[in-house]
Amino acid sequence: MNGTRLFFVVLYVAIAALQAWDADVLKAPAHIQAMVAAAIALPAAAYALSRDTRAHFAAVAISGVLVIIARFTSPVRHGELFMVAWLAFLFLLLEGIAKRNREAKDSNA
Repeated sequence: MNGTRLFFVVLYVAIAALQAWDADVLKAPAHIQAMVAAAIALPAAAYALSRDTRAHFAAVAISGVLVIIARFTSPVRHGELFMVAWLAFLFLLLEGIAKRNREAKDSNA
């Protein structure tokens, strides 16, 4: 893993954890906290360990499902919890744009 990829993984985890904290996930039951933690960790691990965009997409999709389940089954209201999944999707989108730009640059060289 190169430095840029590691930087974005750490940035994503930090921002997603702050967003989860802001959404009062710590006031939720332990199983809800575990689902949110998995929703944060899964895209980060996929992005850090794989270069396959399909694996990244699957991790982001599963993350979104986990966040939705956590939000609707929690007895505590989590206002902006969906932002955790949105951040993962945003990083996936940016990674796809960067990959397309690299491929275009390599084909022009």
